[in-house]
Amino acid sequence: MKAVAVKPLTKNSASLLDMPKPVINDSEALIKTCAVGIDGTDIEINQGAYGEAPVDEDILVIGHEAVGEVEEIGAKVTDLHVGELVVPTVRRGDSSDYQERGIKKAHGFLSEYFKESPANLVKLIPELGNIGPLIEPMSIAQKAIDQALKIQQRLEGWSPENILVLGAGALGLLLTMALRSKGYEVYTFDIADSDSLKAKTVQNTGGKYVGAKETTLEKFANDAGLSDLIFEATGNSDIAFSAVNILSQDGAMCLLGVAGRDHSSQICLGCLNNHIVLGNRVLFGSVSSTRTHFEEAIETAKKVNSQWPGVLNSIITDDMSLTEYGKAFQKKQAYQIKGVIHMDGET
Repeated sequence: MKAVAVKPLTKNSASLLDMPKPVINDSEALIKTCAVGIDGTDIEINQGAYGEAPVDEDILVIGHEAVGEVEEIGAKVTDLHVGELVVPTVRRGDSSDYQERGIKKAHGFLSEYFKESPANLVKLIPELGNIGPLIEPMSIAQKAIDQALKIQQRLEGWSPENILVLGAGALGLLLTMALRSKGYEVYTFDIADSDSLKAKTVQNTGGKYVGAKETTLEKFANDAGLSDLIFEATGNSDIAFSAVNILSQDGAMCLLGVAGRDHSSQICLGCLNNHIVLGNRVLFGSVSSTRTHFEEAIETAKKVNSQWPGVLNSIITDDMSLTEYGKAFQKKQAYQIKGVIHMDGET
């Protein structure tokens, strides 16, 4: 079978390889991959920033945002059927010794087939098949929202009136959609032009787009008020820590973006410390997601599709065949949001 793999920590090493088709045991399922989304993590792994091959191997099959069809099941598998669509979860094991498929110590899904335990496969209705690669990043958004709301249960009677999403890439837009589907007032801040697809996507869900070319976070806060919840999805540490200054008393901020390791900045640590402590504010990070978050993501996607038909599909701006995988690692143009590789060549 064909697969796209990298040599971890080697820059621009992604290549299309021939690999053995997986053979399942009695407790596994063989999945024919339909499509795989490419995100910043995949790009950074191909740039050599991180990534870890499975034990005793020197390559890592990448790709962790997948949807596939059950092709074969083991004799002991009772809760899956051939022909069903599934989305695989990513993380395996506990926090002290874990694997992440396509990222750390386990091959990913950018291959024609993969095998998996049914416990790590979440069923997807056919109506959502075309946006299947968005379920994994939607699960990241769902987890961030869930954790933020659980943290804020520390405050009796607290309810956010003003939520800010930093970044209108795929994750930022999925956060916006998920929050809007729950009825929250949402502002989304990004550098894209106010007439861009990103801005229109925010507006199509009833959110309010804030253009970084037209205003600053400080001016935004002066006009709209301080934010009760902030979700950072830019990977820009300067923006992230600047945003702490517009977090309201008792507010919470979730960091989702991964900043470059070679980036340095001067901030007043004492000021940051006092701002968080004296304002009873919370700053926390979130990564990966559980099966429960995947299941919640599917329900959220159903709701978003019902409320704003076509809005999820609209952020998939680049459809590629497997042989065109190299396009996924090229620098994005301003109008591009999400790239998806279709394994059957149909785009």
